[in-house]
Amino acid sequence: MQQLSTPWLGQRRSSGPAAAALHPRTVLQLRLILNIGPVTDHPLTAGAQVPPKIQPSLRSGDAGRIAGIVSRSLAAILGGYGLAALAAMALALLPGPPEEGVLWGMMASYAVMAAAAMWCFAAKSALGAWLGILIPALPLAACIWLLPGGGT
Repeated sequence: MQQLSTPWLGQRRSSGPAAAALHPRTVLQLRLILNIGPVTDHPLTAGAQVPPKIQPSLRSGDAGRIAGIVSRSLAAILGGYGLAALAAMALALLPGPPEEGVLWGMMASYAVMAAAAMWCFAAKSALGAWLGILIPALPLAACIWLLPGGGT
């Protein structure tokens, strides 16, 4: 019975169609990409100093940055959904056939949600992101409340 084994990168098989060796630079790149074995025993890197792996750690200034990202994400997801819903309701109450108003409102809500999400991450601060959601939401809510059939 013939034993099959998978050689490490850079080792040659004794026979068979795959007996061609890889170029040493290719072997080194594959070892680095796949994180297989040490690279200091390779002919291209013999005697090279391998830098220690740097572990990411949270610093004191990172908490505010992470809170800003979480706040912007919540504004984009929840605020964008609310703004899109308000826009859809306001467009559904416009004069004309109600079926067309609902369809226009639903189609426009996708563009409003996308624009709101882009605004949340384009704003200079998390507060600006929330204000960019709330300021257009107030007139839309007022229109829904004041138009006939909206405040019932």
